[in-house]
Amino acid sequence: MNTKYTLDKLQSVFKKKGYRFFTDNSKPYNLNIIGIRASDTVSNEFNDEIVVCYPDGDTWRVFSFPATTDPGTAFRLDPIDDEFGTAILVPGQYRGAYQRGTHRAGTKFAHEALRQVIPLPVYRDNNRDNILDVKPETIRKGLYGINIHRASISKTASTVDYYSAGCQVVQLASDFLKIMELVKKAEKYWGKSFTYTLIEEKDLV
Repeated sequence: MNTKYTLDKLQSVFKKKGYRFFTDNSKPYNLNIIGIRASDTVSNEFNDEIVVCYPDGDTWRVFSFPATTDPGTAFRLDPIDDEFGTAILVPGQYRGAYQRGTHRAGTKFAHEALRQVIPLPVYRDNNRDNILDVKPETIRKGLYGINIHRASISKTASTVDYYSAGCQVVQLASDFLKIMELVKKAEKYWGKSFTYTLIEEKDLV
């Protein structure tokens, strides 16, 4: 699936925000991994995008996958963290924040994913309704397991609900497999750490 946003537009947003857009084509698979958060603060659907793009010689490869960058309604109403509330990743560029590993290791839901390896800032929404509240005064920073992973292995999940408590979740297992294939190829040339950049739909207007 191709993103509705042009490469030039993405690069323009990165430049305006002072983010690094990886353009070095001296080695293959120099991945830009980008989350695009929709403006809807109520949706419990996979209405966001995760875009993976990289230079391939003199051309660019751009892939876009339906995803969520928000916690599902289930965790908005009943947060894992009773004290501070559900986690919502703050938009930003997080250099070297992810490495390949196992999401939910030791459980029946365990699968290969990109795992958070450095502290990241999250909004904490603790009013237990279905609306995403992103207030700067609630931001906390830590190792909260804000991983990048897939939803169901066996079906197309129609709602987010328990698939995300703050993680960045790709809707289709086949799409996520494609991402992980690119990650493994990139590791051979660029090392084991990956940058994730989360921007908002309104940035691209």
